[in-house]
Amino acid sequence: MKDVKFLAICVGVVVDIAGSFAAGLVMGIILVIFHLAQGTQLKDIASVMDQKHLSQSIPFNLASLGVGGFFSMVGGLVTGWMAKVSPTKNGLIMGIFSTLLSIFFWGYDPAWVNAAGCFFTIIPATVGGYLAFIFFGRRYPTSP
Repeated sequence: MKDVKFLAICVGVVVDIAGSFAAGLVMGIILVIFHLAQGTQLKDIASVMDQKHLSQSIPFNLASLGVGGFFSMVGGLVTGWMAKVSPTKNGLIMGIFSTLLSIFFWGYDPAWVNAAGCFFTIIPATVGGYLAFIFFGRRYPTSP
């Protein structure tokens, strides 16, 4: 357990969640601008997006999974960089914690998106930890 760095894991989870939230906000703003450019009145945009069943849109959900996976990888990279030892292991643990936190948001998306979100969180976070190992290496020995 000496090689598990909880502060690094917590920071990685915050990077993952904050980055995903910010990207979702940007995606929402882009959709609003798109509908405004098509002539939709500002007061009608929410109902228009609801009528288009945005939560059921496969391209939108795939884009959301991709963006979420990217920020999971960034969170794993930050975790691995901060952990200094066992960056891949710490990235994996960060991905598991981030996935457990995302369970609180299940129900807003279709079931397949929630299930795919587990893989698009844990695997990219582990890859991010491995990238930290490649870029920064093991900076402290694991044994005294």
